[in-house]
Amino acid sequence: FRCDDASAQDLRAREASPETTVLRTMGVASSCCPCIESAESFLHREPHNDAKKDRETIRYPLLRVVFENMDRESHGAVTYASVAEFGQYVGNRHWDEKSVEALFKALDANHDGQVQLEEFQQVCFEHTSHHSNERFKAMLQGYIEVGRLLVDRRRLIEQVYNKIDVDKNGVVDRETMMQFGHFMNANFDEVKLNRLMDQMDLDSDGLISFEEFLAYFAKLSKPVSDANFNKGIKKYLQYTPSKKPGQKTAL
Repeated sequence: FRCDDASAQDLRAREASPETTVLRTMGVASSCCPCIESAESFLHREPHNDAKKDRETIRYPLLRVVFENMDRESHGAVTYASVAEFGQYVGNRHWDEKSVEALFKALDANHDGQVQLEEFQQVCFEHTSHHSNERFKAMLQGYIEVGRLLVDRRRLIEQVYNKIDVDKNGVVDRETMMQFGHFMNANFDEVKLNRLMDQMDLDSDGLISFEEFLAYFAKLSKPVSDANFNKGIKKYLQYTPSKKPGQKTAL
């Protein structure tokens, strides 16, 4: 695959393909031109000498750290949902459902619907074996930082949800969301509430679960810097609900 032999349309098609997204997500971009190398040429690269001699001492331990960041519940396996969530942070504008499927299919070597540590290490090692140790460490450090970011932000978003869910029954109703909206914006009204509920209430049951709340704020805060994210969370945590503990939400 050479740049001067490919049309602009072909280049755009390659850029947008799930395979290209998976390779780019794993740090596989051509260093000689802005184009992405084909999966075939990439997979036939010769392993770097560092990879041959340092697989067990450097490569696999670092890949374990990345895996553990994805396996936040410490189940020893990574699910499709975890790969999708992690991909949203390490991916780019091309990351979509097809990209998630392609990456998960590559990682799930035994096709049991989840990714074990050994599968993750083997596949990622093979797909990055052409890198030097220096390049490999630099690349994975980014993944590790993303994993830490996910954990920290999830914890803070959960603290906000717990402030709103005064009844501790695992769901928040429209009335409670209206109160929270008024706290954040004096002009928050029924129209804004309807728009917010449409975006948050994924199963359309009229209630907001923690998972729905987390999904909304994870997407909303993705482009936000840590400093601004923490500033916003600090303001959210000042919220004092008018409902008293023990007052039940009508289901």
